[in-house]
Amino acid sequence: MVNRFVLMVMISFSIAVGGVQAQANNTPIIAVSKGDIYTINPADGSIKQLTHHPSIAGGASPYSQRDLSISPDGQYLAYLQTPRVFAIAMKNNLVGNFGFPPSDIVLLNVATGEEKVIAEQQTNVKWSDSPRLWYRENLTWSPDSAQIAYYQYRGGSTYQVMIYDWLIEKTFTFVDSKQPLGEIAWLTEGISVGSVVYNTNSEIIAQHTLEKDMTLGHPLNYQGGEYAFVERYDISSSRGHVYLMDLMTGQYDMVEGYQSSISTFTPENSLVFIRDDNDTRPSYVIDPQTGVKFMPPKEAPYALDFTIAPDGQHFAYSLINTSVNISDLKGNDLTVDFKADAIIWGAKQYTVASETGDQYASATPTLVFYNTQLCGTLQPVGLVSGGQGRVIVGSEPNRIRVTPNDIAEVIGQIPEGAIFTVVSAQTVCTNKMRWVHVQYQNLDGWTAEGADGKAFLEPVQ
Repeated sequence: MVNRFVLMVMISFSIAVGGVQAQANNTPIIAVSKGDIYTINPADGSIKQLTHHPSIAGGASPYSQRDLSISPDGQYLAYLQTPRVFAIAMKNNLVGNFGFPPSDIVLLNVATGEEKVIAEQQTNVKWSDSPRLWYRENLTWSPDSAQIAYYQYRGGSTYQVMIYDWLIEKTFTFVDSKQPLGEIAWLTEGISVGSVVYNTNSEIIAQHTLEKDMTLGHPLNYQGGEYAFVERYDISSSRGHVYLMDLMTGQYDMVEGYQSSISTFTPENSLVFIRDDNDTRPSYVIDPQTGVKFMPPKEAPYALDFTIAPDGQHFAYSLINTSVNISDLKGNDLTVDFKADAIIWGAKQYTVASETGDQYASATPTLVFYNTQLCGTLQPVGLVSGGQGRVIVGSEPNRIRVTPNDIAEVIGQIPEGAIFTVVSAQTVCTNKMRWVHVQYQNLDGWTAEGADGKAFLEPVQ
């Protein structure tokens, strides 16, 4: 069942894009204040209250931008809501320093204000019954707005990625694990969860091992490639370049520029949030066409919750306890006297941009993260891109796999002594093995250079 609907997401993507672009200027800003949802008309600043929830405790969800996720077509808002029983405990100071609270998930029709709870707690659960409380996050819409994936966990041993399909009003378990899972992203091939990629049948098709000091950041589509930002404690992305990991191959690349964000649906003609690498605000907003910038104020009231319009030509932000502010960087600014806890407008996607907002820098392979933990003790065997290699005589036939991983699907093999073409000599390391992209006869895939210090391949001079 999941397979059918994930496939539908991919087919419908171009249709959804066109619809949002046509309606971009009419899309309201969603604002949260004291647990209730409002819309703000970006044309005249008029405010409409959509929900009328009972008063909740401070700190109960929804209260921040991370609790909100607007569908790509702008019709639905999914948001986290602290369960009533837990919110009451918070209000009565029974919980203490609770950190991130448990949550239900509510789907709100922006046009009608109709709400539907799509993920909730077990019946009769108590606020103190921690092993039974569900914690949820990372609300991630499919490109066609038909499904929403989210991460839920409880009890320290149950971690799941769930998919809710609002067209048929059903929820499916996509990944069920006993270990914590990573950030979710919808890909052409399926869904990535951290450094693991699953096909539409929830089968692993790519899995990459990060060493313990490495962290995987937000996923992004950059120049047609599907990546995630990656760092290590001693290798950061703060000096005018970033590091990316290809989610399908595990290859590490470096790109000159900064982690930034743009409109999902008008990326080619979008304002750019430069250095959008925290949960607070970018360093500045820039129009790449004109070079005009907006610098967030450096004194109170501070600007938070920067969010971009679906048309990519407008943005909004909230001044703490003061107002919601809207601009197009062309002198058309609007200040709305409304104290919002959080705001969101259109969907955004991450990118790599220069200080002027352009996104032309190429992704260049880098070996900066490779070490014996990832690659083992075998050094590159000397293959050359565009050249030829050979399976060493006396070795077993070398398997060809769809991705550089020893659990990936085998699509064929290269006999000992057979010669193949090297597509790219840039090796990818996983599980202490080096992999190289090759072509052999009518096969195109990845084969291992060697393992445990022993080479399987050699260059043909």
